[in-house]
Formats: sequence, structure tokens, C-alpha cells
Amino acid sequence: MKSKSEIRIAALVLGFVMAVFSGLSASTNVFFANSYKNPGTVIDASGKSLFRVDPKDGVILVLNEIMTPEPPFWVEEPVHHSSTYTVDASGKTVFRMDDSALFRNHGIVGIAYVDGLSTAILDWKDTVILDRKGNVTASLPGVCDISLPSEGTYRVKNAAGKFGYADTNGRIFVDYRFDDGSTYREGLVRVRVGKKWGFLDRSGNWIVQPTFSQAMNFSEGVACVCSNGIWIFIDKAGKPAVPGVFHSAFSFKEGLAAVWSNGMYGFIDKTGTWVIPPTYYFADVFSEGLAAVQLKKDGFFSYIDKHGKQVISGSFKQAFQFQGPLATVSMRDRTLNDREYYINQAGFLIEEGIVAAAFTNGK
Repeated sequence: MKSKSEIRIAALVLGFVMAVFSGLSASTNVFFANSYKNPGTVIDASGKSLFRVDPKDGVILVLNEIMTPEPPFWVEEPVHHSSTYTVDASGKTVFRMDDSALFRNHGIVGIAYVDGLSTAILDWKDTVILDRKGNVTASLPGVCDISLPSEGTYRVKNAAGKFGYADTNGRIFVDYRFDDGSTYREGLVRVRVGKKWGFLDRSGNWIVQPTFSQAMNFSEGVACVCSNGIWIFIDKAGKPAVPGVFHSAFSFKEGLAAVWSNGMYGFIDKTGTWVIPPTYYFADVFSEGLAAVQLKKDGFFSYIDKHGKQVISGSFKQAFQFQGPLATVSMRDRTLNDREYYINQAGFLIEEGIVAAAFTNGK
């Protein structure tokens, strides 16, 4: 009879094999950077090595688990942490910053490519927008920090610490006058003036006045906002849109929102009806039909479907949203260190990783 450890290892091996054939979309290439088993290697969803960056040359820049950048990928040199060149999905160099006099002798922070464009911050003073070949398409002088693009716009920050908004042509269309802000979602953006949040349109006009202590982006036509510790959902006119008040709330995703009531989380629809009763100590938003929930206080996380059925369970210390067919989870390894792993929607382990990210829509 096999021991428990042998059975577990066999199950993981079977999970890995099945993951290769588990219905990953043929049109989606998923890349992982900084493989735990082979540092500096980028692999696909089956674990096949695509290419490797020598650690002496640098590391592939990755974002957190909710980001899905596209090739080419930035490589950061290890000493000064400056982005020095980009590589495509096969590992071939696309362009080097030193090949251009504009970038030579500058400290550079490259921001991931989205919709064919990237940005590079020079010495934390100025920013340029680049196409996939490394050509400068627009300049943003005085921009010392910039977001990923959303709906054709960037959140930008100047040296005085104020936030404004620019388009992909480099035009500042909302001046630097805010203390904080998100990126545009569904045509509106949440911004903070002093300690209060409100919402602007694309012309920089107030659509919802800054009266909230906390606010989240609009999603599926509504936004959750907080005043005096009470959360509600509003429409784009600033009026209550979903019945009920809550002690905490997350945005609507896939028709449901996680809300906290009487010390527990559950999920409501837009009529305010409980679809999944509040029985969880924590709940995240739905993504790809699944949501991460915490069943016990300070306990492990699992994934449930929209009927509240537990479909993936494990010793997950953390569990993040699915990005396409895969999600990142955190577990302890045999040395009792916390490491991040990838699972598919069947709950099978894909490949070990350390603070890595899933890259989807790669071409």
C-alpha cells in the first residue's frame, strides 16, 4: 500500500498531466515568468520551456497576478534595476534602449505592453510612449509615474504629487489637480480631492461629486461607495442602484457582488437578493465563473461556483482571481516556505513559481 505522501505526489503528477489537456483555449497562449524550477525561464501552460533569460543579463518584468500583459516583455538588468531591452515570446531581442541616444545613460522603468503600446519612465522625471518596435509615439514631459492604459487613457502623476489624465497620443486632457485616482472604467474615473472621492467623465467634469470616504470603480453599470462606514451601490447619476446597505462590498462581476453583512460575506444580485448566503469569512469577486472564499476565520481558501458549490479546495493560504484558464494560489512547500503556484479551473497544479504572473493573449 502506498503512503499518503506517495499518493499525494502521484495526484500532483496526474494533475499536471491532465492540466495539459484540460481544455485550455487553443487561441490563448499563457506564459509564466521566473519559473521556480528553472529561474529566468518563461514557460507555457503545459510547462514547456519557451526561452530563458540569463540571470546575469536581467529578469523578465512581471506584474501582479491580476495583470495580463502581452509581448514584447521588458527585461530589467539586475544591478541598477533599469529596463534595458525587450524580448518577444520566443526570447528574441526586439529592441535595446542603448541603441537609441534618447535613452542612453538614463535610468529606465519599462511598463508592460497593452494593446500594442508601452510606456517608459526616464530617471523618474519624464515619460514616453513606445510602440512594439521601441519607436517613440508620444512624449509626456514631467510625468514621473504612469498607470497601465485603460479605455485609451493613462493616469499620470507629476513631481508635485498631483494626478491627472492623458490619452495615448500624449495629450493631457484632465489637468493635475487630484490627490489620488484610479483609471477610467466604463467612461468614468474615481478621483480623490482631500479625503473625499467622486467620479469624473472624459471631459474632466464632475458626474458624481466628491462626497465619499471610499469608492470603487464602476463595473457592470454600478459602483460601490462608502460614507460613515456604510457601503451602497450607486448608478452613474450618483443615485442608489441596488437595495441594501452593507458593512463592506466589492464590485459587481459576472452579475454578482460580494458583500459583508453581520460579520460574514455572501453574494447578491442587482435586486439585492442573496444568491449565495453570507457564510464566508472572506469572499473575492467572481472571475471565469469562480470566486475565492475563506471558509473559516484565518483558514484556507477555496473556490466556489455561482451556486455556492465548492469546486476547488486545497491548503491555499491565498487565492487570487482566475485570469483566463489559470489562477495563482499560495501554499507552503516541503520546506514550510510560502510559494506561489498555478492551478487550472479543475484545480490541477500547473507549475511552481515565485512571485510570478500569468501572461495571456500572447502572440
